[in-house]
Amino acid sequence: VGYLRWARYYASRRRYITMTSNILESMNSALDDARSLPIVPLLETIRQKVQDWFVSRGFLALSTRIQLTPWAKDN
Repeated sequence: VGYLRWARYYASRRRYITMTSNILESMNSALDDARSLPIVPLLETIRQKVQDWFVSRGFLALSTRIQLTPWAKDN
């Protein structure tokens, strides 16, 4: 199997909607302002950010009545 089939890095186009392929890049961009905080406030900010993500996506999942995502249903 060639590189184009198994490695996102070698893909000629974006295969997924996410803008980054690395969770650390995503966290760095989301926590850009908080990185200058002392360790305890930084950890609290990270906890709050992750909790907000899970809560918002949880509510979205609970409100979905179909088995496909809206993107998959429309395409």
